[in-house]
Amino acid sequence: MPPVPLALTYNDFWKHHGRQSFWLTRHISYRLGAVLALIAERAGLTPHAVTALSFLTGVGGACTVALLPDLSPWLAGLVLFLSLHLAYGLDCADGVLARATRQTSRSGKLLDKTADLIGAMMIPGILGLAAFGSQSVWSDDFWHPFLLWWSTTPRLALTTLTWLKEGITPEIDRKGAADGREHNLFWRLKKFAGNIQDDVVYRTGIAVSWATGHYWDFILIFQSFCFMLLVVYAVATFRELADGDS
Repeated sequence: MPPVPLALTYNDFWKHHGRQSFWLTRHISYRLGAVLALIAERAGLTPHAVTALSFLTGVGGACTVALLPDLSPWLAGLVLFLSLHLAYGLDCADGVLARATRQTSRSGKLLDKTADLIGAMMIPGILGLAAFGSQSVWSDDFWHPFLLWWSTTPRLALTTLTWLKEGITPEIDRKGAADGREHNLFWRLKKFAGNIQDDVVYRTGIAVSWATGHYWDFILIFQSFCFMLLVVYAVATFRELADGDS
């Protein structure tokens, strides 16, 4: 294994960005992640520590908004925008730091996925409970448990299915040009739909909708879109795996 360079630069970290990510994540969040990885490396932080910081930043931002209901909607939206995008930048940075400094490990990958899943459940859960008191809701109290469940489940299920497929079919390289699958209209539609539900869009939507008082409108529309993607992706995945088994 080649030695780690004595003085890593931004470009050293950037070239280790995730290549299976969507366009906005790759060109925005991984750019930020490379900067954060450089800062973390200079500060002597491990990839595990960066993963923990990512989790605490995202959940901490949601808790701040929930525990300070007197914040103006626009200020609360700004807090969410900064904290959620910083958390996602750190989420990108932990893998970049691990790869650039030769610290990759199975425990690190497990910690990263676990933190992502728990954060994906906690953040909309915390915000959903707070939103019942500060955001306009077009349903009575009877539907609140369903809205809280809906704010988390479709996108979380879609993400989990994607990870499971990647574990089952590690031979597929989803790097665009390196992907051997035919780039037909259906493939392009899937790429477009994937970019719409990207973390950058999701986190920005949460912040903007909270600032404008339309959090539940955004959640209903976005999670319905994720549910449709989940159904299409599940059917396409089972067909692809069945064709591969035959």
